[in-house]
Amino acid sequence: MMLKFFLVTSVLFIVLLSINIFFKKRNSNLHIIIPLTGAFLGIILIGLSIFMKVDLFGMDIYAFALFASSAATFIVSAIADNMSSLKKHYLSKK
Repeated sequence: MMLKFFLVTSVLFIVLLSINIFFKKRNSNLHIIIPLTGAFLGIILIGLSIFMKVDLFGMDIYAFALFASSAATFIVSAIADNMSSLKKHYLSKK
């Protein structure tokens, strides 16, 4: 069960990060919106599986994997953006 979770989470993370990098290189705002949409969709699916007692093919595992991978993608993207802006700032001072 845990192996399935980690496998799905890693695949979703790689896919979301690839999509994120693709849109970032095109200077589109979608590189911010896509991970946030994935996290929001994951929260909705987690809520459905917990409160509505809906269990479609282990939906709660996939929902939490979507939420975790979207959050990780957003954090990695934010750190990369921050590091690149800091690099430009410090290089412009010299």
